[in-house]
Amino acid sequence: MYFKTTDVAGLRIFYREAGDPSKPTIVLMNGFPTSSYQFHDLIPLLADRFHILGPDYPGMGFSDAPAPTVLRPIFDDVSRVIDAFIVQRAPGPVIPTQIIPLSMEQSPAKIVIDPPLAEPLASRGVVIIQYCAQNLHIAPVFGPNAVTVSPRVGHVHVSIDDASWVWADASGNPIILQGLLPGPHKVLIELVNANHQPLDKGVVLLLFQESPRPKSITEAGGFTRRPTAHKSTRSINQKSKTNKLRRTL
Repeated sequence: MYFKTTDVAGLRIFYREAGDPSKPTIVLMNGFPTSSYQFHDLIPLLADRFHILGPDYPGMGFSDAPAPTVLRPIFDDVSRVIDAFIVQRAPGPVIPTQIIPLSMEQSPAKIVIDPPLAEPLASRGVVIIQYCAQNLHIAPVFGPNAVTVSPRVGHVHVSIDDASWVWADASGNPIILQGLLPGPHKVLIELVNANHQPLDKGVVLLLFQESPRPKSITEAGGFTRRPTAHKSTRSINQKSKTNKLRRTL
């Protein structure tokens, strides 16, 4: 297996190559986001029968990562570079394959919200809400230029009790709330794109009941026995009797 680079459309593209170029060529197209390294173990198994090429997409692996003004991180622009790479490194007739074009309209983004975790809610009053985004990758990428990125990226907006303010979260971690006052609460979780435009939303309703104040033993109708005080009183009485006996003697 050889590790090589070549200039394609003004970009340095890294690729892995193995096998005899006179044999049929197989171009291994990696997933997203990843690189040709995922075929590291597969390439030697095919190299005795085929000519293998495994390019890193622009912005992935060891290939150049151009600015969005040079190459937009969308399927159409990336595919043009890879098509040029194939023409350059695997000349010969191209047999079209039946594929589903990725340039078609993406499925709507959706958010799936689980009920708050029961244990921390009951024992500590801590609200932990897990959620999952479908057809959207949660990432800290913002701005109007990121709206056209494929696959789609975005984050969530969270607000409580119809507040006028929201906070943005792009970590993908569960939402944790503490210190909510007794009474009903509404948690609104919106799935938004990189430009903060709503795509989907979900609501979690909560009801915090005020915990009863613990009663003291006196309020509960009992009493506190103090053996140490009783022992101290008995000790004083014994000393008094001893002093009287001494004066008598």
